[in-house]
Amino acid sequence: MSEFLEQLPEALREAPYLKSAKTAEEAVQALQNAAAWQGNSLRIPGPDADDETVRTFRGKVIEKYPGLMETPSLDDEDALDAVLSRLGLPEAADKYKMPEGVELPGEQAGQMMAWAHGAKMTQKQFEKYVTEQAGHEAKALEKANDHFTQQEEALKGEWGSAYDQRKADCIKLAEDSGAPPGLLNAIKAGKADGETMRWLFNLHDSLGAEAGELGEQGKDNGNRIMDPNEALSQLAEIEKKLFVKGISPEDKAILTKKRLALMPLAYPTSEDGSAGLRA
Repeated sequence: MSEFLEQLPEALREAPYLKSAKTAEEAVQALQNAAAWQGNSLRIPGPDADDETVRTFRGKVIEKYPGLMETPSLDDEDALDAVLSRLGLPEAADKYKMPEGVELPGEQAGQMMAWAHGAKMTQKQFEKYVTEQAGHEAKALEKANDHFTQQEEALKGEWGSAYDQRKADCIKLAEDSGAPPGLLNAIKAGKADGETMRWLFNLHDSLGAEAGELGEQGKDNGNRIMDPNEALSQLAEIEKKLFVKGISPEDKAILTKKRLALMPLAYPTSEDGSAGLRA
């Protein structure tokens, strides 16, 4: 036992807050700590405590630790909204802020905000949702663009030098027949699939349309650009006559000129058709 405790009355020597003190200063500090602890201590209500006692206890806990929140009843909409508001639920749909770097048309943004507020999303939840949706839409758009680019390139290879002319025929047919604006815009932008474009051109061809005008009868094939298949067929016919023994110089000159004119149409991947020249 310390010398300090021996000087105290016997009743105080074993006091809980004093029995380990070695000096008067330590004893005073121990008493102050005990007083502070008792002043801040909260008694947890027992199992039989009434509702008022429990509410008072909860109020004291939250008063001492403001960051704590009560878990509301799921049936209490007002209490739930109060908690969600503290977590970041805006008071109205138009109070949401769009994530940085995400831009949406006003109508679409408004719809998403209204849906999010109805679902009681916090601002952070809304930002995550919008960012993910924008990412999905961007990927879908990229995939669609890749698809139509491949379709357009395939059609250019199939139609060759006649592509621009045939595309113009398809546009004119769509305009004259009152096609839906979405389809017309897709054709103009190169976003119509190859099957649709072939169908439109074949329909145009079967109606006897020339230079994009419906209703004309007869065709002036001299103004039409052949596709590679037709050019190859005509080229084969010319070459059967060109490379035979005994052909006259005059006929050879005429056929050679026609052959050279057909080369770029038959082999559109080569700028001058030279890739298709044969001896």
